[in-house]
Amino acid sequence: MSPAGASAATNSNFVSCTQIKSPQEALNAVNAARAVARNCGSTFFPAAPALQWNDQLANAALAHSADMATRNYFSHTNPDGLSPFDRTEKAGYGRYTGENIAAGYGTMDAVMQGWLSSSGHCANIMRASYKDFALACAVPASGAAAYNIYWTQNFGAK
Repeated sequence: MSPAGASAATNSNFVSCTQIKSPQEALNAVNAARAVARNCGSTFFPAAPALQWNDQLANAALAHSADMATRNYFSHTNPDGLSPFDRTEKAGYGRYTGENIAAGYGTMDAVMQGWLSSSGHCANIMRASYKDFALACAVPASGAAAYNIYWTQNFGAK
């Protein structure tokens, strides 16, 4: 497993966050959420199988978080028009993927609670067809971005 906060590039416009101690910590958090049946908005999801860490998804997640931090935007589609599916395919994973993004949450627990409180993000976390997972975050180096931290969570199945 690659470190969840490892730098995907030598770009000096962002720094890897320290909020994720290890990929295993991130994996434990998402699998703990999936282990409990829950309502995501008005849709009920039974407990879902545990996910496994995927380095290709991790590379795509870190690249997107770093890009948002560097270019000061917050969107699933980057300023060049690339979608989450484009990014995971470029990272070598494929296109059967889902993505959650967040900004401004100071801890992994806080961002997980935010996603679980949002029906669409919660549904991505609970989707039983996903088998693989990664989470990354990046902090703008200059402090000039709209948010102090950018998070990307990727899910997929090959």
